[in-house]
Amino acid sequence: MSRTSFPFALASALCLAAWASFVPAQAPRPEESETKKPYELQVVLHLADNPGLTDVFYDRIERELSDSLQADFGDLVHVEVVRKHPLLKDVLDKGLANVLKTWTDRNGIKTHFVLIDFNGVDYDIQTGQCDGVTGQPNPVLVVETERNPVVRHEQKRDREFVAKAAALMVERDFGLIASFPSWPPGKTRPQTVQLEFKGGNLAPLDRWVKKGDVFAVVQVPNGNGASKTIPDALVLMQDAPKDGVGTGQLFWRYELLPTGGTVSYRCVKLGTVAGPLRVRVVKQENNKPFAPVDTQLQIRRTGFTGEKQTAVNDNTSGAGLFDSTKLKGQGVFDQVAFVSIVNAKGDSSADVVVPLLTEQPYLIKLTNKPDAVQAVDFDKLDLTQSVRDLFTAMESVITDMQQLAAKEGTRAEIIKKGQAALNQAQSDYPDLVARRGKLPAAAANTVDARDQKQMDLWLKRIGERTAELTKFLATQEKIAKEENDPARLDWKAKVEQGKLMEKELELGKAIALYEALPKNFETPELKARIAQLHKLWDTDDEEFRKARSFIYDTFPKLKDSTAIQAKLPEASKAFEECKRVNDTIAPQKLLTGIGLLLPRLATEGEGLNPRLRADDDIPAKRLQEVGAGIDKLLTDIKEYLDQQKPK
Repeated sequence: MSRTSFPFALASALCLAAWASFVPAQAPRPEESETKKPYELQVVLHLADNPGLTDVFYDRIERELSDSLQADFGDLVHVEVVRKHPLLKDVLDKGLANVLKTWTDRNGIKTHFVLIDFNGVDYDIQTGQCDGVTGQPNPVLVVETERNPVVRHEQKRDREFVAKAAALMVERDFGLIASFPSWPPGKTRPQTVQLEFKGGNLAPLDRWVKKGDVFAVVQVPNGNGASKTIPDALVLMQDAPKDGVGTGQLFWRYELLPTGGTVSYRCVKLGTVAGPLRVRVVKQENNKPFAPVDTQLQIRRTGFTGEKQTAVNDNTSGAGLFDSTKLKGQGVFDQVAFVSIVNAKGDSSADVVVPLLTEQPYLIKLTNKPDAVQAVDFDKLDLTQSVRDLFTAMESVITDMQQLAAKEGTRAEIIKKGQAALNQAQSDYPDLVARRGKLPAAAANTVDARDQKQMDLWLKRIGERTAELTKFLATQEKIAKEENDPARLDWKAKVEQGKLMEKELELGKAIALYEALPKNFETPELKARIAQLHKLWDTDDEEFRKARSFIYDTFPKLKDSTAIQAKLPEASKAFEECKRVNDTIAPQKLLTGIGLLLPRLATEGEGLNPRLRADDDIPAKRLQEVGAGIDKLLTDIKEYLDQQKPK
């Protein structure tokens, strides 16, 4: 069994195939050279609520961190240290790595989070960066389309060194940016590319960029489309840049698939170090799950050929692991290692440049086809992830707007939040629909077919949400322009909020909202609507009332497969109560609740592989059982609702 057995995991968790990108038309160079533009760095500083972290200490860290970074970067970077940020709450609630993983905003600002806590002995510092220039977290390791942002941790016992340590952590992963306009022609690797550095004419770069430094490669489309860090592609600097321009050697692993679109390429400096190499090699055969493989490795320091005297020839272990620490001095590499997977004939079947970024093993994935001839379009994997992210974002913003509506004086915030979500949907949704239309049809009764069906449901829901949000915001803005009476404006805004609640099938909340409104503004239409809602919602059946409460208040809030497995029988029982009284509203709400749980289960399944870790067997089985249970419940609900439709 593997994580692929979970039937509702997205294709990003199910389909593990080799990556390939596309060869774009040549992108024009910007009219104004970026070599004259400084970086904008916003450091979001947060100290935990801890008696050992006083307000005075907070002020001191903020001041010293700002002064240190600005002095070090000089004219190259504009530094701002802040304590508030729209994403900070999510960072604290969901974890820094999880927030960085979904970062796609290209706002031009490098946003670096610095989180500090104190355990009574040591000061724990955690840092991670959202790079608004490329729309990617930095640094990030990408295997196929799976982004794994790097979050740094460091502890200091002496409070005198906390600010300086945080500044050094920010500087390590700051990520200077260079660009080249088009992918070099031909298949010969590596190839030389000329790099133009952002801010390169504002200050000497020899302190920040040296020969041998390592850069990730990001594909950036024109317009507002999402950028992509290219997996297993790196640029190694050949020399220090002069007047903002330098050259590097571009290495990449997979052949590129030609397709339309105009893009440019940005290179982001990685905080690599000298140290041991750790890799894990897994292989997929005959569309089965990836499994660890015992294989021979050839490891070099400067390229994929030569080095007869210094090349390391060794094997992975039974778990697919290789750790050069055992080689002592010979096992130390400078920033990167050139790893070749050697087959039984002694030929290289895969060449991968591995950056030395973290102590975690770098994952190398193999398939039956050699990398040199493999050109698989990975757009399906990226598309399913993008659809899931937008679906979750749209569902979350509706919930947030409802919560805001319960508070006084939040109309402007509601409009602002709704408009931001609408802008994102209007930008991303047409592209997602177009990309979905280009996917080849999946064979019936396969995992791909189920995933594509789920993707279609989510796309349909996103489209409905976009239309609802457009109408809601238009009404809000009309009210704001036409009405000067604050009381009447508030009444109309809340009526619109009630309509949004009705769309969410929150009829009880809509009734309570309408009936709490001032009667002097009540219209005959609203009065009739309230009466109609009472007929749809009110019940004297206590068992059905309990079942409906479970569907609305308990089921959508379940956090993981353990909780869902425990509550699935109750969900089925609640659905049966709905059928008993011929109710169709609560079953529709139950479908919505299932839609909210699916991304949580998909994320949980992505990290499991019993073939690699025996401890994953139990949670993987649980996910399979939960998936089967949800599948049956979905089928039963849809059959019931179809039967209730007028013939």
